[in-house]
Amino acid sequence: MSNIVNLTPAILRKIISEEKKKLAKRARVLKKPSGASQAVEKVAKQTREVEAKDMAHTLAKEVSHYKELQNEAARLAVELSEINEARQQIRARILEQL
Repeated sequence: MSNIVNLTPAILRKIISEEKKKLAKRARVLKKPSGASQAVEKVAKQTREVEAKDMAHTLAKEVSHYKELQNEAARLAVELSEINEARQQIRARILEQL
C-alpha cells in the first residue's frame, strides 16, 4: 500500500526551504576565495577537450538513431492498427453467433 501525502502549502514551503539550503551549501562548497572551485579544477583536469568535428559525428549518430526509432514507431503503429482491426472483426463474428 502506498503512502499518499497531500501537498499542502506548508509542506511545499518546507521542501523549498530545504532545497534552498542544499543549493546554498553546494554554492559555498564550490566557491573558493580566488573565485575558482577546487572541485571544478579537479574535474577540469580529468576531462579532455574534444574537437567540434568529433562531436558532429556523435550528433549525426543520435539523429540517425532518432529517425530509426521514428520509423519503427510508425511501423508498429500500422501493425497495431491491423491487429485492432482483426480483433474487431473477430469480436463482430462472436457477437453474431451469440
